[in-house]
Amino acid sequence: MLTLDMTFGPIAAVTGIILEPDGITPAEGVGVVFTGCGKSFTLATEADGVFHFGNLPIPCNYQIYAENGSGTAIAKYSGSLTVNGEVQDTGALVLDDQPIRLLSINPGAGTLNV
Repeated sequence: MLTLDMTFGPIAAVTGIILEPDGITPAEGVGVVFTGCGKSFTLATEADGVFHFGNLPIPCNYQIYAENGSGTAIAKYSGSLTVNGEVQDTGALVLDDQPIRLLSINPGAGTLNV
């Protein structure tokens, strides 16, 4: 008979929901990437838009990046996990489908010797 002594470190989890740009409809099939704690995980949301990443070693800082299947809408979130057993809820992350646009250029046109 083999006996193993195992010690597990403190862990936490991150959960949330991804919504369509209307801010109401759950976003199905959205790719969600967790990066942090020296790890990177990817999953796709189900019909309810919910995501969950568990068994994350702490303490750690992390980022959540979500993108719809066509790559036309994204959402981002950053957080920090510090408490053993914590389940951090990001709340609703709404996909932003607005195109990137240039608001200003500095220095202005015609500027020389910058």
